Amino acid sequence: MTVPPRRTKARMDQLRRQLRAALEADHPQSVRDLFCRMADPGLPEPVARSLGGYTTVQRLLVRMRREGTVPRDWITLPPAGGRAVWAGEPVEDVGR
Repeated sequence: MTVPPRRTKARMDQLRRQLRAALEADHPQSVRDLFCRMADPGLPEPVARSLGGYTTVQRLLVRMRREGTVPRDWITLPPAGGRAVWAGEPVEDVGR
């Protein structure tokens, strides 16, 4: 198995611009939502639709948040306990 080449600084900057634009247009979003958007092959700098691609998006978002490039409240966290509440689910069924 061959390892893909690392992204250049220019390609990483493009990915950062794509993430920032996606968050500016629609926030807050989860890392998973942003990963799905960044995996679109039609983007100038798509990420692989794999764990490696997800990890790239996740680490870059953490870095951008720490630098102040992305406000903290633009990125949502998974619900506590790992149980998501889906639209249309009766409220009385939540937590079962």
